[in-house]
Amino acid sequence: MKIINTACVAHTPYLNLMTSSYEDDKGNVKAWEWVERVGQQNAVVIAALHKGLLVVIKEFRVPLQDYEWGLPAGLIDHGEDPEVTVRRELHEETGLTVNKFLRPISPLIYNTAGMTNEGVHMAFVEASGAPSRDLLGESEDITTHLMSQDEVKALMQQNVKFGAKAYLVFERFATHGDI
Repeated sequence: MKIINTACVAHTPYLNLMTSSYEDDKGNVKAWEWVERVGQQNAVVIAALHKGLLVVIKEFRVPLQDYEWGLPAGLIDHGEDPEVTVRRELHEETGLTVNKFLRPISPLIYNTAGMTNEGVHMAFVEASGAPSRDLLGESEDITTHLMSQDEVKALMQQNVKFGAKAYLVFERFATHGDI
């Protein structure tokens, strides 16, 4: 596989629609359409425990036209260290504060590599404080839930939408009681 060229087909303030011409392993030239964030911005996803409870968010996601059950997450600002982003985004989205990192932040990982080049760093933290919606942006609709192992098990049996990375954390927590 070899990329021949890549071009921006459409540009918006936040996303670019890209097309790449590539040669497959049989020598055929093909095209692939995909999306990148302007500035190739990456993100963090935060798995947090609060007094032994899992921090779970329910967030309205426009592309789903519905709510998604997931984990706090957010974009890394230009020049910002992922650890700083983790602390900022957890506080903005949930009102909670990072007490400590339970393990090193992951390298960039990719969730939908067939559609976007956006990478995320996973962070596993212990948090404190009281959930709050006070710092949400005007276009954010997020509710924070502090859930026990049994509550997460019950949630996973419901017919709701889950974030892919969150689902793996939920499954771990529901099965083992940790992250």
